[in-house]
Formats: sequence, structure tokens, C-alpha cells
Amino acid sequence: MGNVRRAIAFSALDKYASQILQIATLAIMSRLLTPAEIGTYMVASSIFLIADSLRTFGVGVYVVQAPEIRREALRTAFTITLALSLATMVGLNLLAAPLAAFYGEPGLAHLVSLSTLAFVVVPFATPVVALLQREMA
Repeated sequence: MGNVRRAIAFSALDKYASQILQIATLAIMSRLLTPAEIGTYMVASSIFLIADSLRTFGVGVYVVQAPEIRREALRTAFTITLALSLATMVGLNLLAAPLAAFYGEPGLAHLVSLSTLAFVVVPFATPVVALLQREMA
């Protein structure tokens, strides 16, 4: 029973810490940016979040829920995550200018392109985080 309580506590901590960081980031950004820049930032953030949810493709869920996890499965999960991340990064960079034109905000293209750099780092963290979640049972 102790493992279940610990897993629930870690899950809640992860969720609420993430929300607190998002609120803190928004508060800091709102102090540094003008209202127009905040709107541009929010549009870029929304585009990034949608692309990130498409990028995950359930790889982390597979690692957590697989009955047995072998080294080969982890390598495959990393490779799939890397390929999807790079494809998402390239796709967003190709769409950055059309999205900026659609919203009538030239700075959006640069912001979207800059935010895609995070997709280079994510494949290295996804399998590790999934393994940590798996170990919490």
C-alpha cells in the first residue's frame, strides 16, 4: 500500500509543480512583454503544445504499460521519439512563415522556429521519464 501512496503523491507533485511553473512563466512573461507580444507568445505556445501532443504518439504510455520491457524496446521507443520529434520540428519550421502570415504577426515565425529547438532535447528525456513512471508502479 505504501507504493501506491508514494506513486499518487509523485503523480500529484508532478502535475501541480508543472502547473505552478506554467503560472510563474506566464506571470514573468506578462511583466516583460507588451500586451501584443503576450498574444504572440500565447499563440506560439498553443501551436507548440498542439504539436507536442501529436509528437508524443503514445511512446511513453507504451513504456509505462508494457508487461515486460526489454532494452530493445527502449531503444525502439527512443528512435521513434527522436524521429517524430525531428519530423515535428521540421514541419513546424516549414509552417512557421505561413502561420505568421495567417495571424498577421511576423514575429510569430521566429518564435515558433525558436520553440522547436525543444524538440531536439525531448527524445532523450521521454523514455527516461516513462521508466521512472513505470517504476512507481
